[in-house]
Amino acid sequence: MNYIKIGILIVLVGFIIYFYNSYSNLKKENTIYASNTKAYKHITDSLSTTNSVFLFTIDELKYSKDSIHKKLLDATKELKIKDSKIQSLQYYHEVITKVDTILLKDTIFVKDLYLDTTISDPYYSLELTLQYPNKVIASPMFVNDKSIIVSEKKETVNPPKKLWICRLFQKKHIVLTIDVFDKNPYVNTDQVRFIQILK
Repeated sequence: MNYIKIGILIVLVGFIIYFYNSYSNLKKENTIYASNTKAYKHITDSLSTTNSVFLFTIDELKYSKDSIHKKLLDATKELKIKDSKIQSLQYYHEVITKVDTILLKDTIFVKDLYLDTTISDPYYSLELTLQYPNKVIASPMFVNDKSIIVSEKKETVNPPKKLWICRLFQKKHIVLTIDVFDKNPYVNTDQVRFIQILK
């Protein structure tokens, strides 16, 4: 009789653990779903000025048909970062433009001249307008796709030993590395600082 009670108790404890784990997994999936839904809502809302963080696994990113996700994964491949080391991915699409108008004192163009031309390549365009009698309008525009990849790697705390067998036993810690990848060859990111707040 005691064996039956112990057996029933073990089965009940097993069911409780199983259902608790199932509940925890469903709760986590529901939180991720809600977060991604809100993030997509912020993207599609034209009045919203806030951005939200998407929560994806690497497999979900690879399966996704989103062009931005493909660009980010291509950048990680180009930088030779393993999928297991990726902590976060960020993407920025930047358009930089400025219009300058120059009015000269003298007439420099022939009468009734109006020239409107564009000099461009995939990353840069210059719209140049020359107008009688003395007006020059220049409107340059730069387009840049910036990917920021946060990954982790193990480094030794002290400088690495010369002999490889000694390096195996050296104390190591995990260092987050951040790679900034600009698609535009005219853009150079020369100073970047990232700060992680510890709690």
